[in-house]
Amino acid sequence: MLGCGGSAYLRFGMSTIRVLLGIPSPALARVVEHLLREHPGMEIVDRSDTADALFRDAARTSPHLIVTSERFLDETPELGLAHLKRRQPGAKLIVITCDEGWWNEEAAPGPPLADAAVEAEDLVRSLMPLIHTLAADAR
Repeated sequence: MLGCGGSAYLRFGMSTIRVLLGIPSPALARVVEHLLREHPGMEIVDRSDTADALFRDAARTSPHLIVTSERFLDETPELGLAHLKRRQPGAKLIVITCDEGWWNEEAAPGPPLADAAVEAEDLVRSLMPLIHTLAADAR
């Protein structure tokens, strides 16, 4: 799983990156929307306000990128992430965390379910470089 950083040209192999947001906090969702709207080629296809809606919207909207919060995914984030990846296996998944250690090898052995994680306090500085890194990896 990627942490923050990197810089590459922003493309996932298509002209527009379809983004689905699953963030329970309206304030945090506004910050993410603002960051994404600053970059051409990013289209927010939907915003989900519950985990159930996020799972449905992931299947319905076919996003290239899903940005969600670990708090959004229940008491056991790894189960929610697994369900989300099953709904949209081709989408890149970024999880906004409140705790750097929320995911570790002991808690969730095997390959990570999220493609990247960013701490909420580093979101403004780190989200777009992280998306750029994922875009480069998708090529």
